[in-house]
Amino acid sequence: MHPEDFAIVAVGKKSEWDGDLTEFGPVEDLDISIPEPKGPEFPEATAESIEKGHSIMSAAMKALGGEKLAKLSSLHRQDKANLNVQGMSINIGLNSWTLYPNSARVEISMPMGNMVQAVSADGAWAKGPQGIQDMGEEQAAKQREGIIEDVHYLTGHFDSFQLQALPSEMVGDTKADVVLVWLSDEKWVKLYFDPSTHMPIEQADMAKHMITQTMGLQVSTFSDWKDYGGILFAQKVDVTHGGEPLMSVETQSIEVNPKIDTSIFEKPQS
Repeated sequence: MHPEDFAIVAVGKKSEWDGDLTEFGPVEDLDISIPEPKGPEFPEATAESIEKGHSIMSAAMKALGGEKLAKLSSLHRQDKANLNVQGMSINIGLNSWTLYPNSARVEISMPMGNMVQAVSADGAWAKGPQGIQDMGEEQAAKQREGIIEDVHYLTGHFDSFQLQALPSEMVGDTKADVVLVWLSDEKWVKLYFDPSTHMPIEQADMAKHMITQTMGLQVSTFSDWKDYGGILFAQKVDVTHGGEPLMSVETQSIEVNPKIDTSIFEKPQS
């Protein structure tokens, strides 16, 4: 045993430590965080790819509802979902209100209890068995980003985003048109469309797993379209994360452009 050759590793938040470790000798900071996986690299946009991307989105907008889609301002929907968690299958109910582009509330019914999550321009909060908690501005920003990631909002407001067509890709037996949409300098969404019907087939982006919080490619596959108020909505959405099944969602009802009392997005006192 040679104690002089030992290395001592201190783990924790430096801001919460008592004293200065340099009193005991040289200190080296070690970063043991696991780097998040990088997303794919995309080709630079050209005038041709931008024009083609706009053409694909314009056709998709007409297929989904045209002017009625462009005028979609709010949504109330009820869904059933089956969530895959560590080999277990959990049935949940979702009752949600969306006021585009920055406010949403979802009531989640689960076997282990109920939850409410809400976000608005003022912030985000969650209510569960342990009470009410603020979600913080970083999480609020992600929640607001999730609202405009909606395939209907992106397609109905495609002129508001930087976008470009990418080379076609096979989705099942369909050689799909692909459009890359930039929500910000770092956040992107890929939309896949059937070239014969112009309807969305899939949507993909890099996202954190809703349970494990690990970053990975999340893909939503749309099927069984139905008309609600002149706008087509997928009755079923199957979601994978990192290639593994995450959730299946089946629509129960949708109300287009309902009048929503904005107080439902406000944090309750208790």
